[in-house]
Amino acid sequence: MIDVNNLCPSVINENELDSILDYRTQVRGICEVLTRDQMKVAFFGRTSNGKSTVINAMLGEKVLPSGRGHTTNCFLQVEGSPTGDAYLITEGSNEKQNIESVTHLAHALSNGKQLNENELVHVYWPKDKCRLLSDDVALVDSPGIDVTQHLDDWIDAHCIDADVFVLVVNTDSLLSNTVSQLCILEMHKIMETIYKRIQEQTNLKTCQKYELQKKLNVIEQQLISITNQMKMKIQQMVDDVKDKVSKALNDEIRRLSVLVDEFNLPFQSEELVLNVYKIELHSHVEAGVVSNLRTRLSTALAKHIDQCQKEMIDKMSTLLPDDEHNINVTNPHREPFEVLFSLPCDNLCDDFHEQLEFKFSWGLSKLVTRVLTLVNNWSRNQSRVLISPSHNPSTSTVDGSFNSFDQNLAVENNLSMISRVVAASVGTQGTVGGLVIAGLMLKTVGWRLIIATGTIYGVLYVYERLSWTTKAKEREFKRQYVEHATTKLRSIVIVTSAYCSHQVQQELSTSFARLFQLVNESASDLNGEMTNLDGEISMLTQFSEVVEVLRNNSDLRKVEYERFDETFLCVQN
Repeated sequence: MIDVNNLCPSVINENELDSILDYRTQVRGICEVLTRDQMKVAFFGRTSNGKSTVINAMLGEKVLPSGRGHTTNCFLQVEGSPTGDAYLITEGSNEKQNIESVTHLAHALSNGKQLNENELVHVYWPKDKCRLLSDDVALVDSPGIDVTQHLDDWIDAHCIDADVFVLVVNTDSLLSNTVSQLCILEMHKIMETIYKRIQEQTNLKTCQKYELQKKLNVIEQQLISITNQMKMKIQQMVDDVKDKVSKALNDEIRRLSVLVDEFNLPFQSEELVLNVYKIELHSHVEAGVVSNLRTRLSTALAKHIDQCQKEMIDKMSTLLPDDEHNINVTNPHREPFEVLFSLPCDNLCDDFHEQLEFKFSWGLSKLVTRVLTLVNNWSRNQSRVLISPSHNPSTSTVDGSFNSFDQNLAVENNLSMISRVVAASVGTQGTVGGLVIAGLMLKTVGWRLIIATGTIYGVLYVYERLSWTTKAKEREFKRQYVEHATTKLRSIVIVTSAYCSHQVQQELSTSFARLFQLVNESASDLNGEMTNLDGEISMLTQFSEVVEVLRNNSDLRKVEYERFDETFLCVQN
């Protein structure tokens, strides 16, 4: 039998289960009565009411002891002997004790051990001596109902399967069949109630499953939509961080000279000391730039990240159960998020080589370089003027324009010739070059101006040479370092901004992944609930089939009982 109470406690309660088990026992007894070939009649009554006398009268012979007082001290079942001999068998023994009369019966019952009131003794009497016994009828005599308080237990033990109960009293009485009929009707009523309850619970759980499926579909759709929105939000955040870091780093590069000037470690031009100076300067520049970037960006970036994470939580919380809305995507054991700026100045500027040899700012090579620069600039400007439409407003001035163009072209050719001569003279690095220049200057400006110019030139050289101190070397070193570091730092602006934006992207993606996992776990819980509901619905369906069978069986038992009642119990007029 299926243990319905353990598998599905909500279907049936304890009282109903006890009633069903009790009715099942009674129905089994009724079934045994209906299928038994022998008819069993049990006699009950108070002491000396005539139970044994009635049985003797029915047998037509004095078989059982009778008289005033307590003559029957145990249950006696009289039935036809299959061998034709008279004998008895006590409970718990297979020994046949022969008897020929009531005296022998009384002696056999008193021989050996004392029998208790709850024991059953089978008395087998020849069928040819009693026509009633030949019809397969068994008569059960019992002790008086006033002998002990345990009579109900004795009846359950020896007479529960009796077909007829005869209560011997001073007036006639019949045993009513109300108990049996009530048992069948109550059994049918309980089965009908349980069947309806199972159907109600099946419908309820089916509705619950439908609601869970509907909720799960909504969660999946909203999760896809929120995921796309957050991807766009994170990408916008990443692009914004990249622009801000790039702008801030370019600003720091432009003010790099200020940061280098703040470095006040004593400067010496010896190689070993200078290498230490470089290392310390690398560290100073890296720490200063990183510190300035943190001051400018860290607070703003952290605020934007917190706002983005809060927006994620607000959106994803709508997909979680009410008891899980208070969530935190950050790790409580981890430090608050902060963007890391990587500026390895020692590696970037490892190839920096300073030039601290004295170089006269008005030296011949520098003068030639300046002259060539001025000439080239002037030539480019003149070319722009000639090509510009503003100098050719109408066709009436075409000839004048061409004349002006010819003159300018001649001047440019002359300047180009002079510059080439000067460059060639300098490039000779010898006496011939110097003589050529001296001859040109002497022929052009005169010897007095040359002497004055040479004097000023010498004074400037002496001044600069005397000014070339350790402090000047330090300024020149820092200037060269700023130029070199600026070039190197500009080359990693894109990489650094991308690295910082990647950190922000990773932080936001990790936060969203944690929220996504929570939503997935919630969806998995819903799937688990749906699976449980499927199991419960399947179990209720099986119970419904079992209860329906039991209900039909109860209807069948009712019909069988009515047929038995009409055949055997109803009094025919």
